[in-house]
Amino acid sequence: MSTPLLDRASALPAEAVSPLVDLVVSLADNKHALGLRFAEWCSSGPTIEAGVAATAMAQDELGHARVLYGILEDLPGAPRRSDREWAAEDARTVALVAESFPSWPHAIVANVLLDRALTFVLQSAADSRYLPLQQRTRKVIEEEKFHAVHGHGWLRQLAAEGPSLRSRLVGIIRAGWADTLCWFGPGEGGALVPLVRAGILHEAGEAVRQRFLRDVGPLFSEAGLAIPLEPAANGWALKEPLPWTNWDETNRRVWMDDAPSGAQRPGRPLLGVRAADRAQSPAVCPFCGSGNTELISLFGSTSLTSRYHCRECRSAFEQVKWGSLGEP
Repeated sequence: MSTPLLDRASALPAEAVSPLVDLVVSLADNKHALGLRFAEWCSSGPTIEAGVAATAMAQDELGHARVLYGILEDLPGAPRRSDREWAAEDARTVALVAESFPSWPHAIVANVLLDRALTFVLQSAADSRYLPLQQRTRKVIEEEKFHAVHGHGWLRQLAAEGPSLRSRLVGIIRAGWADTLCWFGPGEGGALVPLVRAGILHEAGEAVRQRFLRDVGPLFSEAGLAIPLEPAANGWALKEPLPWTNWDETNRRVWMDDAPSGAQRPGRPLLGVRAADRAQSPAVCPFCGSGNTELISLFGSTSLTSRYHCRECRSAFEQVKWGSLGEP
């Protein structure tokens, strides 16, 4: 006998409502933040094709957030959320997307790590008993297939540039590593266990984490990236323990050790440069991440961008004029 579907919020088990609200809010907030971060590279990517891809992914992520926010409208106790009334200070996002990506490798790592992690969580809801969640996740999962191809391809390409850029990629990955792997929850899922018990999620915790590691583990190994991960009999084994003592189940993120206590901890970004600092700093090469660059022309392919040359990898690139560049 098949298990009946839950077609409305009032049919949800009481113990599943609060964790479902927390999960959907965090999923949607991270999707929205990813969309905003990808959008910042629409005309700043290392190639025209990269900019087009960033534009498409930004539109996808913002659309995914809008779809997921729609689930909250019927859930009791859900906070008010809308892609048109989004406030970063209230968002339940991981540190990886807390600030603008200072280089193209940061955008690619976010694509490979966070974007893929969220997709694996959504895959566990593809056959959810809760019909509003099931109906919304299937299209999102289909669109994410193209994001995976993009992220994997670019990571291999960047890693092939040489040891310097591979080292930089490892640093960026490690900065977002704990947040990403903890996102699936501890053990059997932590706060997500009631959702598994109710059939709203197929699985959570270590089971989903292993599916994710089977996706990125071979990729990192092939690219020659020294990530604390190794093959094991039942999948992939972590060489370093995850910081569960700093894990916040409600906001679904890891807080730094020096973050103040309390429910409203702002935390500290784990990587990157603040957007305000980026506007005042030299242009960062999207290919190798070096700041050893020089301005070639105040105008690039459009009046919105300037053209630069990287002295380290000798690549030419364009960047949006974030702030005043001074008089020519």
